[in-house]
Amino acid sequence: MMTEKYVDLESPFTGGKVKEVWDCERKEFRNEWFDVPVRYYVCEDTGEQFTTGEQDDLWTDSLYSQYRIKHGVPFPEEIKQIRLYYGLNPIQMSKVLGFGPTQYEHYENGQVPSESDANLLLSIKDNPSLLLEMVEEAKAILEPIEYDQIHNLILSVI
Repeated sequence: MMTEKYVDLESPFTGGKVKEVWDCERKEFRNEWFDVPVRYYVCEDTGEQFTTGEQDDLWTDSLYSQYRIKHGVPFPEEIKQIRLYYGLNPIQMSKVLGFGPTQYEHYENGQVPSESDANLLLSIKDNPSLLLEMVEEAKAILEPIEYDQIHNLILSVI
């Protein structure tokens, strides 16, 4: 249900009055549709819509949250906690998991992992032995000192 109200803001287009609109819209993400709350402004003189970054973040966060819940994809804080549990930094986790150099950090910062990456993250969450196997598989791309450090950190939680 759409609601509108005038706000104490000048239109960036004309300097005139502005209405704030709250509504629900269907947004597409990864070939699926979700109903998300949206908030935007409308210039009374021109009818043009505009938003702030904060408004865009709200509907984007809602969209991503709905997708994560529907598909069992971990949220950023959970992704960060997995890494912290093992005592690794984001670059080390990316290497061990076979991600791009900064991919793990992107996931911690809110990027939504693919379902396969999400399943991998959930698989290692409570399974240090699986992560240890992955460290062994990644040994060739790790420096010897880095390999020893990661190996020992994971062994310490087993």
